[in-house]
Amino acid sequence: MFTNEEKRYINEKLNLNVDFDNMSDDDWIRIEDAVGDRLTLHCLGKDYEPNDEGRFCYAILDKLNDD
Repeated sequence: MFTNEEKRYINEKLNLNVDFDNMSDDDWIRIEDAVGDRLTLHCLGKDYEPNDEGRFCYAILDKLNDD
């Protein structure tokens, strides 16, 4: 479901240490919370337009909401 780049981002940038082969419901929630926080606090411009990292965060959140 997640690309290798997204997995690295989640585990390294957000420090979540998720086992993507055996994800629990808590893992899904932690990812959604951490990505959402990162997006709103660091990845939106003054007009709420996402930067490159923000678009990357949106892609992760879209995947979480599709399942």
